[in-house]
Amino acid sequence: MTVGIPAVDHAPSTGDNDGRGGPMAAIATERRHYTLPEFLALLDELELAGSQDRFEIIGGELVAHASPVDPHMRAAIACLLFLGDAQRAGYGRVGNDRTVVLDYRGPGLPVAHVYKPDAFFVATDGLAILEHPETPSVVGAPDIVVEVLSPSTERHDRPPKGKKFRAYEEAGVRHYWLADTDRRALAAYERRGERLVETATLRPGDTLRCPLFPELGLAVDTLFAPR
Repeated sequence: MTVGIPAVDHAPSTGDNDGRGGPMAAIATERRHYTLPEFLALLDELELAGSQDRFEIIGGELVAHASPVDPHMRAAIACLLFLGDAQRAGYGRVGNDRTVVLDYRGPGLPVAHVYKPDAFFVATDGLAILEHPETPSVVGAPDIVVEVLSPSTERHDRPPKGKKFRAYEEAGVRHYWLADTDRRALAAYERRGERLVETATLRPGDTLRCPLFPELGLAVDTLFAPR
């Protein structure tokens, strides 16, 4: 399938290297509806063209972000390693290199929520979402989603009005961890009925524990560079 690379307009950067991975200006693209196969084909074409940007469909709009670098990556890797411990303990599977589709209804219908979290985890009783017969993407809500704030994504990631946060909440994500490398804080949200509610704001010296694997702990110090 050939989609054709859309014309992109680099939006103004939100700042210089600001400690959250350098300038990560959002890129506004043409406004159109993509089916999931069209979107995945577009990603392949962009990769072949040498693009280093990360593309998502946020609330129906195609948006690109510059590839994250340290300290964004440091926080993401720390969470991945922790979730990897949970995988090795038999609680499920960790991921970070696959698109997550929250509203897939079929290959010929448009999608509005296609994300690539910094890390995610699927518990053993939900592993079927990793093996959809029609697509290599994850189809459905992971149990845990991790996002590391950056200038281009903060307005989408932050509750209560961020489009990505609201989509995760509505799709049924059980735990949402939001790392802020500027404030050196990790906010933990947990599902309470239909909502994701903040249960803790953790800082260096604290340990994150998750009810899905309570004997494991993530030292928050490991997310942030020493001062």
